[in-house]
Amino acid sequence: MVVALPTIMQAQLPPACTQSWVRYAANPDPMMMGTQSHFSWIFDASGVKEYRIYGNGDSVDILWSNRPGRYSIGIAEVSEFGCTGDTVWNSIMVQGVLLDIGPDKEVCENDSFAFDAGSDLASYLWNDTATGSIFRGVAKQTDTIRVVAVNDINCKTYDSAVVIVRPRPHVNIVDMASGKAVSDTMLCGYTSITFDAGIDGTFYTWNTGEITNSITVPAIDPTMSDSVRLYAVLVENIYGCTAEDSVLLRRCVIDKNIGIPNVFTPNGDGKNDIWRIPTFDYYPSATVEVYDRWNRIVYRSTSRQYKPWDGKSEGKEVPMGSYFYLIKGMGSKEIKGTVTIIR
Repeated sequence: MVVALPTIMQAQLPPACTQSWVRYAANPDPMMMGTQSHFSWIFDASGVKEYRIYGNGDSVDILWSNRPGRYSIGIAEVSEFGCTGDTVWNSIMVQGVLLDIGPDKEVCENDSFAFDAGSDLASYLWNDTATGSIFRGVAKQTDTIRVVAVNDINCKTYDSAVVIVRPRPHVNIVDMASGKAVSDTMLCGYTSITFDAGIDGTFYTWNTGEITNSITVPAIDPTMSDSVRLYAVLVENIYGCTAEDSVLLRRCVIDKNIGIPNVFTPNGDGKNDIWRIPTFDYYPSATVEVYDRWNRIVYRSTSRQYKPWDGKSEGKEVPMGSYFYLIKGMGSKEIKGTVTIIR
């Protein structure tokens, strides 16, 4: 667009649009035709974002700012001898709407984001594809989001912002001992497992309240009501992006028909020399006591330090015969019975 500036004072030039380039050309004084004169321009800095003067100043390209309003342009002709004519002022109505979609956004990978251009304009075009006043997306990679909008008098305006995509931490709970990923697992007795959430995060929060990258958890006591426990960790990196993982720990499944032996033969032949209670050491709070016919304790053990009975009491062999036992902590009820020693 080329607009010739009239030589009369305070002339009204055709309207211009915000954020648009317009070329303005001088209308030389006929008396100065053929001379080596040039032109000097004066701009309203609040409205002009950028300009380019050509030749001897007889034309200028102006990029109007994104601020609508009435602005002035002044031009004066300077003769080859340095004499300056009167400054001719022209006013221009710059039309449009201030468009601002906001600052750059820093988001985490796969997060949703949105830019709002307001609802004052007639049409919008985002990144050459999407329309509407609001742009919505899912963060995949760092990108520039640009919108071109047109108002009701066909003035175009634009704005842009950058979506900076930050990576999420990598988290996959593994068994620290083996280094293998854990989905769910079952532990028995006094065994434990150390869950490791890796080193890709800055902060770690487990649902147990612990804040280290690894935690050690014990097996679930078979006598408890819990059949499964969930262990979950939330990992946050330096960008504030998070990721999480979880595993299930199942209660040890024990055959209810444990088959406690009722006889053993501690005679040193290597066969059936000890009285062993199946799965006894799977119960963390279990205890067993064996009494003789006079109700004296001849054997006692806990599951934590379990040693099957070898038929001795205080290092001496007990007589053959039947003995009464009492087991606690292997269920909601005590287990009672007799065991017979045969030599």
